[in-house]
Parts: sequence; structure tokens; C-alpha cells
Amino acid sequence: MIQTSGKDYYAQLNVPKSASNIDIAAQFRIMALATHPEKNKMGDKLALATFAFSEICEAYEVLSTPELKDIYDKYGEELMKSGVPDRKYGFKAGYKF
Repeated sequence: MIQTSGKDYYAQLNVPKSASNIDIAAQFRIMALATHPEKNKMGDKLALATFAFSEICEAYEVLSTPELKDIYDKYGEELMKSGVPDRKYGFKAGYKF
């Protein structure tokens, strides 16, 4: 397993690596409701809430998609985004949120 530095999507959603898809989805709902920009419309809170919400959404998208989760677990966030080795094609293009 190659693990590089980058975002820790599990920590962002406050779930263990062993969390099930149901646990990941439940925790995402809780955190999304707490950080949703519609609930934080006042001044600087809107910008912070928008950023926090987008970070949570990105973490959920990766951890709830089996192929992306597998790549993330093997290579980490940086390699997942820049591209990873692929047996069939030699190299697979990176993930973009």
C-alpha cells in the first residue's frame, strides 16, 4: 500500500476506516446539516460554511464511491487526484471534485 500525505477524508467525516457505507452516509448527513451554507448566511460564516460544506461533500463522494474509496485507501488523496497506476491502461487520470 502506498500512502501519501493529503486530506484525511475519514477524519473530515469523523468516521473510522472500518465504517460501513451506512455509517458514512449517516455521519455525512449530520455534518452536512450542521455546515450547510443555508444555515450560516451571516457575514464571514457563509464563506466558512461553504468551504466546510464542500470539504465534507468531497470526503463523502470519495468514501461512498467504491472505486474512489479503494484508490484513496491504497494511494491517498494526492495520488488519487494526480493519477494512479492502472493495469489495463498503464495510468488512470486523477479524480476531480
